[in-house]
Amino acid sequence: MKNIASGLVILSCIFIGCSSSLQLTSRWHTNDTESWQDSAKYIKDQNLAVDIGNDDEYVYLSFVAGDRRTLRQIFFRGLTVWFDHAGGNEKRFGIRYPTGTDIVSMGERPRRSEGTPDTSFIFPEQLPQNLEILGPGENEHHLLTFSETKGVTVTIDNQGGSLMYRLKVPLMDNRGHLYGVGAQPGETIGIGIETGESVHRQEGGEQPSGGSRRGGSREGPGGYRGRGMGGPPIGGFGGRPEPLNFWMKIQLATNIHS
Repeated sequence: MKNIASGLVILSCIFIGCSSSLQLTSRWHTNDTESWQDSAKYIKDQNLAVDIGNDDEYVYLSFVAGDRRTLRQIFFRGLTVWFDHAGGNEKRFGIRYPTGTDIVSMGERPRRSEGTPDTSFIFPEQLPQNLEILGPGENEHHLLTFSETKGVTVTIDNQGGSLMYRLKVPLMDNRGHLYGVGAQPGETIGIGIETGESVHRQEGGEQPSGGSRRGGSREGPGGYRGRGMGGPPIGGFGGRPEPLNFWMKIQLATNIHS
């Protein structure tokens, strides 16, 4: 992943077009250093390259975004990844990072003429060290530092001007984990990705507080190159001004060697 920006321009992935709910198959995750170049899926309508894996303890979501307007939405408005253990599109349990309100420095925005879309973007000099947990209870939300999440980890990296997002979430709220999706390997879950303000802030609710609660259990709710035809450019052009808001139905993998 030394030059992910140029790699994206010649991306060869499986194309997935318009669908109300995308259906993908998770790969079995073996270690954190493995390449996901052969399993990445390019979602044309969202202009994202997505990879999903799991083992018997975690689900791993990664995606690459290169469009400048999408990157601005993620950092300025926030990004939430939702989970539905039942395989639908119910917002049962969510991870919000970045939250859209705690970026230390976004850099100076270049001036533009009136009526011209602002597609400029400068990666933050510093990234936030906390995330927001949404659910599983109704109107439940907690702002936690990375050290308080006990199993949930998220990172954002600047790869040649493109954003590499990685999220790891426990499948179940056990083994010392405070939160979990509420699913087992081999089952089907729903994963949603959206940008925009937190519903709590939209409704003028209280700011998230610290604390912990078990997550979405059943009782509660690079440069890389894959196989196939030549891919599209998803770097700093092409663009999609509307917010990200889509769901994927994910068939979790099982360990065939167990």
